[in-house]
Amino acid sequence: MEQLKTQHRIILGDSRAMAETANESVHLVVTSPPYWQLKDYGHENQIGFNDSYEDYINNLNLVWSECYRVLHPGCRLCV
Repeated sequence: MEQLKTQHRIILGDSRAMAETANESVHLVVTSPPYWQLKDYGHENQIGFNDSYEDYINNLNLVWSECYRVLHPGCRLCV
């Protein structure tokens, strides 16, 4: 059986701004967004903790917009 060549890249960063990732270059996004006001991750700019609900939703919309931008057509976003 012939080996399938794959390339994997894990990026730890702020998903509201993925400037280092080219448009339509990602074939799978797996994410677990934070719940609003549920957990403090100890990060200064974290999403969801000490945010108003409106700020929380606006930040998630930035995440979804960036995911859409980098996702290759026909590929998947798993939440």
